[in-house]
Amino acid sequence: MMREWLPLQDDFQHAILSLEGRGTDGSCISCQATNAGKYRCEDCYHSGLLCQECCVAYHARHPFHSIRQWTGKYFQSVALQALGFVLHFGHGGSPCPAYDHRYDNSGREFTVVDVDGVYTHRAAWCECTNGPERWKQLLQAKLYPASIQYPKTAFTFRLLQYYGIDTLECGVTASSFMTKLRRLTNWHHPETVAVCSIYLLVEFRSVIYL
Repeated sequence: MMREWLPLQDDFQHAILSLEGRGTDGSCISCQATNAGKYRCEDCYHSGLLCQECCVAYHARHPFHSIRQWTGKYFQSVALQALGFVLHFGHGGSPCPAYDHRYDNSGREFTVVDVDGVYTHRAAWCECTNGPERWKQLLQAKLYPASIQYPKTAFTFRLLQYYGIDTLECGVTASSFMTKLRRLTNWHHPETVAVCSIYLLVEFRSVIYL
């Protein structure tokens, strides 16, 4: 393998480094709007450029992906929340018919902890007359609530499964696991992650020890 790779090492390096740029075609891969592609997803299979509207629409079913925004010189991290994304509960990710969209910018933030980091979204709950309670809406979305009455934090089912395997195979403590998640959220400045690691740890322990 190494003998095959050595003659191509410069080509490998060029191909990898080219991913850090925007390229010559700045069109949105979805709507084809010219020079509108300013966002790309680090987790989607194809990392083509998207305009803001298409990026938000694409991630209605993938709200825990990492988005990068082109600054003119490089790509930097940007939250879906900053692009106008709202995380809807109770209707399979679609807006509730009874939801009042005037509250989209009311600051009702909700934190979700997934296997690759901590995400903060504006939350929109199902407000139907006979709609399920919020904790049940979360479970239906495969999110485990950190509290029952007024949940503001939840953990994805796959995170809990991943932690179980991490503990069994690697002996990782809950504290180290949460520190790792903060590092994944912001590699260079994990201390800037909006949610306090101690607070997350307390909630996380309350979930995994149920």
